[in-house]
Amino acid sequence: METRASTNLVLVGSWNVAILTPQWIAHHLPWLKVDGKAIPVEVALGIGQRLRFSVADVLIQPSPNRLDLVAKTEAEAVYDTIARIASSIVEKLPHTPITAVGHNVAFRLTAEEKIKKLQGVDLDDLQGFYRDVAGGSAVNQLQVKHAVDFSTYTLNITYMLEREQSVIDLNYHYVVGGGSDVRSMLSEFPKNIASAGEISQRLVELR
Repeated sequence: METRASTNLVLVGSWNVAILTPQWIAHHLPWLKVDGKAIPVEVALGIGQRLRFSVADVLIQPSPNRLDLVAKTEAEAVYDTIARIASSIVEKLPHTPITAVGHNVAFRLTAEEKIKKLQGVDLDDLQGFYRDVAGGSAVNQLQVKHAVDFSTYTLNITYMLEREQSVIDLNYHYVVGGGSDVRSMLSEFPKNIASAGEISQRLVELR
């Protein structure tokens, strides 16, 4: 099993994208030791064509309704940096309304591994079933989602069974309400990513 690229932390809220610029990051997060003028800016193609930029192996992508911090390198040090960047931004912009926080990571299974809770599920059987029911020609993917509640968050586990490779996606979903400590939620990011790896190992077995 291996970590799929783009482990990320998401802050859902109302963000002023005119503020969150490379120059603002360089000025207000001096511990990153970057020059705002030297940070390359990209355009994320698609709806809205959002601007994004990278610092310290972290892709920062602000939009009006969410702020994404994505690991460009899968490493514990980068996860620590993501948590610190998020916490620093929240500290510097205390009046930004934040409604939810998400920690997201996914794992690819090897050819020798299978998902325990999808034993007996066969895409060929499903293909035959849906050919009879709906006239479809192929079934190439099955998704199953389980939501597990904890005291402070919900762990959403999505199993994606595909013909070429299966994936387990884990989302730690925090709802921000009255009295919520957002920075505490952000500090949990590195621990949750490590925990997700341990949980995923227990969700699979060898064929």
